[in-house]
Amino acid sequence: MHGARRRLLIASSALLAPSALFAQPRPKVVRIGLLGPTWSSPEPMWGSFREALRGFGYAEGRDVVFESRSARGEMAKLPELARELVQRNVDVIVAGGTVSAEAARAATSTIPIVAHGVADLAESGLVASLARPGGNVTGVAVAFPETAAKQMEIMLEVIPHGKRVAVLWPGPRTAFVQSMRKELEARVASRFELTWHAPRTQGELQSAFRTIQGWRPDFMLVLSSPFFYGQRNELAAFAARARIPAAYGFREYVDAGGLISYGASLEGSLVRAAAYVDKILRGAKPADLPVEMPSKLELAVNTKAAQALDLRIPQSVLARADILVR
Repeated sequence: MHGARRRLLIASSALLAPSALFAQPRPKVVRIGLLGPTWSSPEPMWGSFREALRGFGYAEGRDVVFESRSARGEMAKLPELARELVQRNVDVIVAGGTVSAEAARAATSTIPIVAHGVADLAESGLVASLARPGGNVTGVAVAFPETAAKQMEIMLEVIPHGKRVAVLWPGPRTAFVQSMRKELEARVASRFELTWHAPRTQGELQSAFRTIQGWRPDFMLVLSSPFFYGQRNELAAFAARARIPAAYGFREYVDAGGLISYGASLEGSLVRAAAYVDKILRGAKPADLPVEMPSKLELAVNTKAAQALDLRIPQSVLARADILVR
């Protein structure tokens, strides 16, 4: 980890300090807007967040009410949903993913926004810097551009003779996803044949599946994307059906039947987002709360999926795994 990031993690650890640091009493009842791109019901995605808020002493109905809005995979709806939350006069918006955070920031420059599960907020222009956000947005990041290259390295331990790799990526919409591609190509493209696929709709995803299956890659990488996350069951099912080993960015893919994941914990980012919300409701300003970068990336392995693919996961990988799904 670079020195700057290490210093930032030390600085951002203050967010976990007791809320008594902020002496202002919180409002009697607060309204929290929950904005996300993919969930079909708020409970599976936001359960950890609500539980963490209860740990800070907030009882739903007594101290806090929630306004939930989901684009259900249709990203173009996010700006309208963000405006709805602003019209509902919420006290803070918790936005899942960079695209949701962008929609919320476009809808308001005054309501505090806590982003979770995001990429680099500074690179996307949502904050002035990670250490001093400077506006109404802060939050918890979960991704580094180099994570994709690390996923590739892990897959090469599992399939050491692999040469043909299919990559599902979000496409060149943001500087961050372009950085992911550049990082991956810089490390491995000279040794491998890579094909890049950027589906953004169900129809495009099915078309990508047909192309990938016809190309017969040695394995597949699925880079971080709210759309892909919302399609994780479909992605895992395709990989199993086509008998293509695949690596993903979050352990929820492995829970859905995927083979391997490597990345930060989305559940952990939601728990930490609750700490930001508590600070803000007690008087802290997003401008002064550093963006938190992940302090740990977790490796998850689905041994049942490996058996179905007739793959032997090396002990070197199993020994490093934080999560084993059997």
